[in-house]
Amino acid sequence: MPTISQVKAAGDPTCRTGTGVRLYLNTLTPTFSAYVGDLDAQNVRLQVEITPVGGSARPLLESTNGARNTVHAVTVPAGQALVVNTVYTYRVRALDLTSTGAAVDYSPWTTPCEIQYDATTLDSAPQITDVPTVDVDGELWPVLKFGRGNLVTFRPDPADAGEVVRYSYGFSADRVGDSSVSVPAGLDGSATVTITPWEVDGTNAPASSSTLYVRAFTGSGTLASSKMASMDLFFDYLDMIDGNGVLVPPAAKPDDVNGDGLADLSGFRDLGTGKGMFYSYSGKSDGSTLEPISLMTTNAYTDADTRTVQGDFNGDGKTDFAAFKSISTSSTTVSLLRSTGTVPYADVLADVQVKALALNLANMKIMAGDVNADGKDDLAFGYLNTTTNWNIKVMLASVDGHGTVTPHDDEVLFANPVDWLAVSPGSNLNNAQLVMGQFDKVPGADIMEFFDHGSCRTGGFLHKNLGTTFSAGQVVWDSNTTGAWCAASARYTVGRYATGAYGLDGIVATYDPGSCRMNVYTFTPKHVAPNDTWTMEGPTLRFDSGPSVELFCWNWTEPELRDLSGDGKDDLLLTYRCCGAFQQRVWQLDSNGTGFDAPVLKWQGALGPAGTGSLKYNGTTHYQFVAKHSGMCLAVNGSPIDGTALVQQPCARNLLDQRFVLEQRGAGHVRLHPQHITSKCIIYDVVGAGSPIIQKSCSATGSKESFQLDYVSGFTNDPANPLPTDVAVKIVSNTTASRCVSVQGASMAAAAATVQDACQPPGYGSQTYYLRALPAQQPSMTARWTMGESGGTTLADGTGNTATAKIAGSGVVGSGVLTLNGTSQYASTTGGAVHTGMSYTVSAWAKLDVGARSQTILSQEGATNYSFALRQNVNGKWNFTVLSNANSSVFTSYIASSTAVAPLNTWVHLTGVFDQATGQARLYVNGVLEGTATGVTAGSSGPVFIGATKINGARAEYFDGQIDDVRMWNYVLTPTEITAAAAARS
Repeated sequence: MPTISQVKAAGDPTCRTGTGVRLYLNTLTPTFSAYVGDLDAQNVRLQVEITPVGGSARPLLESTNGARNTVHAVTVPAGQALVVNTVYTYRVRALDLTSTGAAVDYSPWTTPCEIQYDATTLDSAPQITDVPTVDVDGELWPVLKFGRGNLVTFRPDPADAGEVVRYSYGFSADRVGDSSVSVPAGLDGSATVTITPWEVDGTNAPASSSTLYVRAFTGSGTLASSKMASMDLFFDYLDMIDGNGVLVPPAAKPDDVNGDGLADLSGFRDLGTGKGMFYSYSGKSDGSTLEPISLMTTNAYTDADTRTVQGDFNGDGKTDFAAFKSISTSSTTVSLLRSTGTVPYADVLADVQVKALALNLANMKIMAGDVNADGKDDLAFGYLNTTTNWNIKVMLASVDGHGTVTPHDDEVLFANPVDWLAVSPGSNLNNAQLVMGQFDKVPGADIMEFFDHGSCRTGGFLHKNLGTTFSAGQVVWDSNTTGAWCAASARYTVGRYATGAYGLDGIVATYDPGSCRMNVYTFTPKHVAPNDTWTMEGPTLRFDSGPSVELFCWNWTEPELRDLSGDGKDDLLLTYRCCGAFQQRVWQLDSNGTGFDAPVLKWQGALGPAGTGSLKYNGTTHYQFVAKHSGMCLAVNGSPIDGTALVQQPCARNLLDQRFVLEQRGAGHVRLHPQHITSKCIIYDVVGAGSPIIQKSCSATGSKESFQLDYVSGFTNDPANPLPTDVAVKIVSNTTASRCVSVQGASMAAAAATVQDACQPPGYGSQTYYLRALPAQQPSMTARWTMGESGGTTLADGTGNTATAKIAGSGVVGSGVLTLNGTSQYASTTGGAVHTGMSYTVSAWAKLDVGARSQTILSQEGATNYSFALRQNVNGKWNFTVLSNANSSVFTSYIASSTAVAPLNTWVHLTGVFDQATGQARLYVNGVLEGTATGVTAGSSGPVFIGATKINGARAEYFDGQIDDVRMWNYVLTPTEITAAAAARS
């Protein structure tokens, strides 16, 4: 008989059924594949049966005849394409063939799986809400403050709830598309943005109104699936003009992109698709930021061919971008992406080419600053002529005259590059890093050169601005006097972080000591009184992430100084580009006047096109890791023992050993704490392919318990509604980034172990896990089996927690009861329903056919013995027994016993309670407290057994009689609740 395994639809091994859970396709002609094995040497063939739900099976699809022990595939032909939004089941089997192709034998059909082509489109335009209004003669007008930040919220139409992932918006309808400005939607589908109107007419007077356009996108990100809304907005500009009606902008604030008087954090990101994206986090008055606004530009900018700098190039108080793009080794273009402040960026960063240079971008080191002290930032760059000669060139910025009738045409002009310094012969620009800032009291930006002398010796040279030239380098620091400084291990940024620094810029360096450790140093301005000169103190260590544990991988970190807190001191912002495609984190180290406080996570999420999900997590929420290939959850089987394997088990939200809290370990790494015993961590104790992933007591200095979660796919994460579009991750080990947590052998079986394995491309099934946020666990009934089935081999869990029990040994369910023979029959789950180290209550109705023998109605297992048992003892009395350690052969039994012998052929209601706060076990018979016992238990959350238990690793104490309405709770029921439950059988 042939065998079949590794079944995939459209390359995905997911097999699930139900709305929001089934496999959603993006093609109407999917390909199905499977590995077909056979013991003999005959050929084999694959068959696929597709059936619309509620309809008849379609004609079988068959692969061509092929060799055994290989993957076979078949594609739905165009003439049999699936129907949009129709749900289908599919199943596959293999044929064993003779040499002539005749069928000899068939494998069994696989379990049916559901598929559906996803053609989600929005029903209605989005809603523009929370717009400030003004009452004009009883009518509310939407009015925004001109030149000020105005918060506006976009929401999906109720008919599109759960489908909107991103919004694009602007004051021009033809620019509101997927390539224009966009912001991600939150879990509720809404997004709040800052709109700062700076629209002017042809005479530079404020415009009185404009139309805001907003487009909502589904996960596909296509215009065809989107809807657009619009709203006419009016602008209140009375406090922004002088007596002559001329616009008077507010005082300029450094790094303010939208012109609202607050610093923003902005930058450029290579999307890895041949396109780039400019982004900005709009600052708020409380020091926080809004979700980033992104602009996917029409020109393709990438890290490989583009260098960007920021500055206020037209002196209007709003930060712009200049992009240098390589055309060839002898041609570079300079484009200005000018902020008009309107943030909608679709109108803001106009991608305008302003200059073509006959220079090689690879030879440039680019800076921006106000070189000629005219209030407008200029462009400057070091240019490598030869390996022994380089120049500093300056392109001064100016603005053409105003007076046309077309808005936004005050064009920024950059002059042709002019040499301001020819560096001394023998110097190689490849060995230098250049930064620009106001480093002395003479007007005009200066340049600091950090030069690599080799052998981890670095020198700091100040090139002073002399008005029309820069001075030769003045030595202000040599690492020979302060300790080794490897030039290639440092990045620099400029700003005013220190009080008492004469109003001058200082320099902050992030430094790489190795092994994902990062240091922060400052070079602070210093005045030398005797000769009235300026130099730099430092470097002074201000932050050390430390070895092994708090991992800040320097190579993923970009430093910027920004006064986001609004206290007049620049804070250090670390943009951390880790954690999968399009993901980014921002850490903030607040300035304390001399150095910086410890880093605080400012933002985490995605910068990318529609359909990109944000990988966000915190240190308090509980998460499940759902293996994409099997649909099972990572778990440690409720064990408290070090060395317990991390395995996959059927998901059950109530089980604490399937719930993990992610403790931040540095900038992008986490520790995984199973919640049944929070002092444990998931760890790869032995480094090596195939080595197991286990649970172990957490170590303060251990590095092997740190993992990085890398985003793979998805954009949703609603705890109440798991979807196949949920955010999925891979779990990457810290010690070697080439190893990922993998379900061994891509097994579909419960209890299959996880191991370290070579990381595969994103989306590889057995290394991909849905990161499912769970609602906080509330006191609740965690499992209930009512025995309402009429035959069959399973007992459904009535709580919705999927704790299905499977009947073994031909036990019989029918007429509302489970009947067992006392020798071989029972029912069991694959996972626990409570954690027995915490408070819980269990109950059942039982009727004995035979008395005075050890027999168990209900128990939950540990590794070696039961953790608790609701049972009859050999003397015929009811017991509720709790063991001190169910994972060992050495334990203490705490037994709460009834006073009377259990009756035969009589329905009795039994309740067992364990109160963690007091350590007391209590037994109730027919709602009356019969006995108590007190002790300490380690607890477990192993499988539940109805009608049997485990003793010394073996099945034991089979129940002879009938059982009904078994219930389990994760808290202590009150005596009143217990009495009410015992009043009558349901």
